[in-house]
Amino acid sequence: MIEGLASLTACVAFVLGGVHAYWVLGGRRGLMIAVPAKAAAGAGEEPLFRPTRTATAVVALLLAAMGIFVLQLGGIAEPWLPRWFYPIGGWLLAAVFALRAVGDFPVAGLF
Repeated sequence: MIEGLASLTACVAFVLGGVHAYWVLGGRRGLMIAVPAKAAAGAGEEPLFRPTRTATAVVALLLAAMGIFVLQLGGIAEPWLPRWFYPIGGWLLAAVFALRAVGDFPVAGLF
């Protein structure tokens, strides 16, 4: 059960990392959907921010690192880090995605 969840989570992280890498390399498909926007006077929607290639590359690398970490946490891959780090890292990862789900209140997230 744990291995299946870890594998699924890692696959999602790797796919999302790949999408970010695609954007870094110049791809545009799906980019406007991923960036929150607000209605602009007369011209449709205006993006709330414009992610740089550097920031997008950092996110791609972090997502790939997350995929590897989750595989190690689930016991699928050999651990590279000290054993004590995995429970702490797992909770930190959960906290990061919980905060990400809450989001920026008026723009995105659960509320």
